[in-house]
Amino acid sequence: MSGISANPLSLHWRRGDNLTRFLPVPLIFLLMLSVSIPILAQDVPTSAPIAVDVPVSDSITHVAPFDVWEFSAIPGQQYRADMQAAEGLAPLLGLRAPSGDIIAASNQFDDGTTQDAQPNDLVTIFFEIPAGGEYALVATRVGTDSGVTQGSYTLTMTLIAVAPVPEDEYVDVTFRCSAVNATTAVAFEFSDQAAPESGYWITVYGFGGFDPVIRLGGDDGSSGADCSQGAPPDELLAFEFNLGDQGSFTFGAEDVTGVAALNVPTAQSGPIRITVGSRDGAPGRYALHISGLAVESTGSADLVTVRGGPFAKDEPVTVWMLRDGFSRLDPIFYVPDGMKNCADLGLRSCAEGLTGASLRVLSDGEPLVSPDRLDAVALLENSDSELFELTAASQNPRTTGAYTVWLFGLLPSVP
Repeated sequence: MSGISANPLSLHWRRGDNLTRFLPVPLIFLLMLSVSIPILAQDVPTSAPIAVDVPVSDSITHVAPFDVWEFSAIPGQQYRADMQAAEGLAPLLGLRAPSGDIIAASNQFDDGTTQDAQPNDLVTIFFEIPAGGEYALVATRVGTDSGVTQGSYTLTMTLIAVAPVPEDEYVDVTFRCSAVNATTAVAFEFSDQAAPESGYWITVYGFGGFDPVIRLGGDDGSSGADCSQGAPPDELLAFEFNLGDQGSFTFGAEDVTGVAALNVPTAQSGPIRITVGSRDGAPGRYALHISGLAVESTGSADLVTVRGGPFAKDEPVTVWMLRDGFSRLDPIFYVPDGMKNCADLGLRSCAEGLTGASLRVLSDGEPLVSPDRLDAVALLENSDSELFELTAASQNPRTTGAYTVWLFGLLPSVP
């Protein structure tokens, strides 16, 4: 049996195919999760189901130092679980897989650092379901069986992404916007937990011939889908993109061959899909900017998916998550294993291939956009129009605020 020996007392912690890294806990805690231990009748651990978006509350005591909240899940679903402690409890939250292994825990960050919660803290875990079956959230305390705190808590589980779309939901090779025929460069979809009052602004800049067209939604532009054609730039901007090992690109105002902009009103509900193309298939590079995004509450996150167009399937796409204005957010992308990313552009060593990655947008030589040392970047290396899923969140789950997303990619010459 993978990940667990035949001896039920040898359960251990391991990394799963999810969005976080995890810490071992004392063996006796794991035994308590897998075997029945006699407990005084008046104070026993809870074992009950939990539903999405339905908070549950209970308490952790010296006699009952853990509770088990069970749910069924299918592969590819992504969740966030929040445990808010009170009355002096120092919380610890884990995810138990059908095998009995604990495959996620709240006391280690994605960068490998560890930090136990303090009394009355909020702790959060993000996770993706690797295989279908019966899972459980295990609510306990720092130190588990040897811990010294006790108190009450409220636990909430949120579904932040459904299972991946079926493979037959492909990206259009071309699409129409009114009378314009455009070749798809990239399809971008985001699911923000709460829409801003002013909606979202989407702007695409084309360089070296790329003449941008934006389509909102999946319908053909001729049947009423919102779309925006490319237009001459209305502001003299310069762009500097440093892509690490992929090199640097600088574009002056004279290199901007088109700009398209589109507003997504707050009435738009559910995941928002944006398809960016170039008019008549004109090749070149593009930069996609989305503003109005925010992590509105502690521990929340937004799902972002990116897929290159059929003619751009072999071209890498670089994605930045930048703190906006005076936001206190500490941006991070939780990404699937094997994807290159960097959580802190200025503080930690980035993954191989992303060292030095940055972007700047200037007006008359003065920077309008410049990354902060805490901003995040990810490199998506395409293959056969693969769908990339990222979770945009705050590395410190206690901070919130606004952020913007930038994508930079290439549409090669269409055969």
